[in-house]
Formats: sequence, structure tokens, C-alpha cells
Amino acid sequence: MVADPTLEWWDEDGTRTSAKLTKDYAAMGNIVTAITQTISGDINTEYSDARKKSMVFEHYTALENFLGYSDWNGDEDFTAANNAVTAAKTYVG
Repeated sequence: MVADPTLEWWDEDGTRTSAKLTKDYAAMGNIVTAITQTISGDINTEYSDARKKSMVFEHYTALENFLGYSDWNGDEDFTAANNAVTAAKTYVG
């Protein structure tokens, strides 16, 4: 039987492990990049404006989910993520 690797992401108390926190923080950075580059027109230029807005919406809601976790270490800098959410909301309308 193969062990579920996602079980290694959670401590016994239900909080994320250090490895999972690192992975999630990196994912947030990737999402910030996707949002800012889509808004600036550097990527996803082949899509309609409606599709780009839908993509940005999906990305910023994912960021909001990450930001809502209460088990962050407390030393993370969420400035870029918060700015991306604000810009995304303006872009989506």
C-alpha cells in the first residue's frame, strides 16, 4: 500500500507542517506573479478579456484562502499577496 504523501503536510493538531507552509507560501508567490502579469498583459494575451478576468478572479480567491489560514508562522510578508488581491479586484470589477 502506498502512503498518502499529503498526510505529511499536517501536524497532529491539524495545522500545516513547516514543509507545507513553505510550499503554500511559494504557491502564493506564483499566484501573485500570474495575477500581476495577466493584468499587465505580459501573459495570457491569447484569451478574451472575460476569460482573463475569470482567471484573475480564480487566482485572487485562492490567495484570499491562503491569507485566511491562521497557522502561518507570523514572519511571512503578505504585502505582495494583499496588493495582488486589491489589484485583481479592481481589474475584475
